[in-house]
Amino acid sequence: MNGSEYSCLLILNITELIIHLLATCPISTFNFILILKTSLIHKNLKFILLCQSFCIFCRSFGRILVLFSKLIIGDILWGGPEEFVLIFGFAAFFRNFVAHVLVIERALATYFVKNYENWKKPYFNFIWFPIVFILALLNSLNSVSSIIINLATWSFVLIFAILEIVIFTWMWHYNDKIFQNQLFFRHSLTERYQLVENIRTAKQLTPTLLIHFFNILIGALINWAFYMQIFGNKAKSPSSIFYYGLLDALFYCTIACTNFAIELTMILNHPYLRRNFFSFLFKLKSLIFKIKSPTNTRIGPSTSPPINAYFYKGFSLQNEAKVKLGGNEAENHFEQLKRTWEITDNKRIKK
Repeated sequence: MNGSEYSCLLILNITELIIHLLATCPISTFNFILILKTSLIHKNLKFILLCQSFCIFCRSFGRILVLFSKLIIGDILWGGPEEFVLIFGFAAFFRNFVAHVLVIERALATYFVKNYENWKKPYFNFIWFPIVFILALLNSLNSVSSIIINLATWSFVLIFAILEIVIFTWMWHYNDKIFQNQLFFRHSLTERYQLVENIRTAKQLTPTLLIHFFNILIGALINWAFYMQIFGNKAKSPSSIFYYGLLDALFYCTIACTNFAIELTMILNHPYLRRNFFSFLFKLKSLIFKIKSPTNTRIGPSTSPPINAYFYKGFSLQNEAKVKLGGNEAENHFEQLKRTWEITDNKRIKK
């Protein structure tokens, strides 16, 4: 690998590091806090979204550790310490599985539309979380030791993702059809609320689910590309080392951007999250550029003495005006007011 090839890979690694430090980690942290503070999201969905943001943060943090290790050692093709690889690998698998759980939760909200809003017990979360945790842990461990298991996992996840996109689209149109036909008026207030909530949530989550699907798709394609050795055998073709390294670096840069996009679309498509996000950006901009806040227009206690105080001191408003405006100027001012009143009175008399 020559100097220009090494520089290309180095730039891509630094670019990924910057994306994680300045974009993905901050926005996932901020979104986690916003979701945690809101009470407008159903508890099941809220817990899933919190896990999603936490996984994206952990994956970015794991990649930051790996990238710093590579830059410190100077080996740009090194995969990084195995412990750090396991951190972001586990978070990546968990994030992919969370997308499936998200569709399942929306399916429950559609099927149990009559009483889903009243589901306050966290039974659903107690069921899916340990299952997904174990699956993510096993896959992250096997991805390092077994290529076949890794490929099988990515392939099955991709197939399920395609099916879930179809199911999610059908649920959206199903809820919307009921709403358009006004059949929901036959139901109780709780059912009507849940139906409207299902439609609104489907619109909000569609961009996020599509990005999840894109992540799974390119992850499966990249793993199959490495397994099939599309650029040739590294031992027999040393020039292929750069192309595999380039493919790997482009993949990780893309995933860093899509993870940022997942969090950003979550914020922009939810009214409460969007409002607080832009409020934070405005405050941050004001802090950085030292923009003064708008003038306080609240009515406060008057600093001027009351009108009667002028008469207690032997002054009238006209005398006070003379002091402030000057004698002749004040006289002219009140003379003009007098003429205006007289003209107005004459017009009224004519009418």
